[in-house]
Amino acid sequence: MQINKLPTSITKRIDQIQRNFLWGTTATKKKIHLWVIAFPFFTWKIWLNRNNNLYRNTASEIPLDTSKSLTLEFLHLSPRLLSSTSPTRKPDGNLWNPPPTCNFKLNIDGSFNINTKARGTCCIIRDKHGNWVT
Repeated sequence: MQINKLPTSITKRIDQIQRNFLWGTTATKKKIHLWVIAFPFFTWKIWLNRNNNLYRNTASEIPLDTSKSLTLEFLHLSPRLLSSTSPTRKPDGNLWNPPPTCNFKLNIDGSFNINTKARGTCCIIRDKHGNWVT
């Protein structure tokens, strides 16, 4: 295998291109909002790569270039999702909605640890005021 050192001007330009992919070139051109779109593509590719390496006994690297390509393709094909005229949903701060009068609400959660096979569940019954019913 032959390794050639790239000229400093080229490595600086490559670094600049990579930084500008998500972060932008100036404060007015920040692209941090793209991370919300890019993150699922990157995590999906990492997960697929992990599974291939683990279950198919491969030794491949994480395909970050493919993730970038998928993100750019999504942005190109979905311009209306990023338009400033599209409605944005603002959280109302209310994470729990009470049940109707004379009713109760049952909140359930569960978890499972694949390594230890341990599992657990929990539930809470609440009245219309959010008080726990015992």
